[in-house]
Amino acid sequence: MQILDETVINKFLTYESLIDHLEKCHKKPKYIIDDWLLNSGNDNHIQNEFRHRVAWEPNKWLGIKCVTDFPENISKPTKKPRVQGVFILFNGECGTPEAIIDSQPLSNWKTACDSALGSRFLSKRSASSLLMIGAGTLAEPLIKAHLSVRKNIQIIRIWNRSISKAHALAKKLKSNGTDFIVAENLPEAAYNSEIIVSATRSTSPIILSEWIRPGTHIDLVGAFTPDMREAEDKIIKRGQIFVDCRETTVDKIGELILPIENGTIKKEDICADLFELCNHIHQGRKKNTAITIFKNGGGGHLDLMTASHIFEKFKKFNN
Repeated sequence: MQILDETVINKFLTYESLIDHLEKCHKKPKYIIDDWLLNSGNDNHIQNEFRHRVAWEPNKWLGIKCVTDFPENISKPTKKPRVQGVFILFNGECGTPEAIIDSQPLSNWKTACDSALGSRFLSKRSASSLLMIGAGTLAEPLIKAHLSVRKNIQIIRIWNRSISKAHALAKKLKSNGTDFIVAENLPEAAYNSEIIVSATRSTSPIILSEWIRPGTHIDLVGAFTPDMREAEDKIIKRGQIFVDCRETTVDKIGELILPIENGTIKKEDICADLFELCNHIHQGRKKNTAITIFKNGGGGHLDLMTASHIFEKFKKFNN
């Protein structure tokens, strides 16, 4: 059984190859998926979590991602990461464990390419500007993945509540041919960007409808619990709404639960998920003036798709 860490994974994985792989996998029958969550409070009444995401591609691959979330780690002297975990990949025909994969790089690659696959169908092909809201761990892979499907992007704006982090990310990503700009005025940056990517832990909307011009594509990554929001109801109402997977988003994530509960939208207003887009059941963006909204909710099937691709690339790389 192989043990694959971030250094190994980054040697052979590319955004283009993983996005293509995810699209191919979405043309297959849907995977069997399930989630388990254990909670345990500590003496400071902080909720620690142990999450399991399971997926099975019958007769092919089987896997489980086990992840801990200990919020106080980041403030302790040891500076342990808040989120840690592993993905265990099994042979789906005989049940043999094949690999243990560091879940952090796996999740970063998976999340970024999930969003980029959505952008492949939903953002304008001519899009030349992108706004990244948030400068955390996911910001860099999200930017790189979006760049891999929209080659015309020349201007990338980065906004973060802590502006020093935005400057650090812009400096790290600085490259020839692309301008990285630290945005201090979020409304102005949003208004002037054709693709908006948001990856925050916000529990109240930070993207307002009045900032959004016709033709914009909005990629919502950050809200992953029932009480989290990044976009206000007015923009949810204005846009064509898409998700990566109906089963992991519609009834589980605040970005959709809350506007459905208050009557802003109905479940029937969600146009399609990636399975429907990849199989051309839905055409995606209908016209250049449409506002498209993609909710990235993840799911065990996407972890398994990514893990199997990592393992196959590893085997090929080492032959």
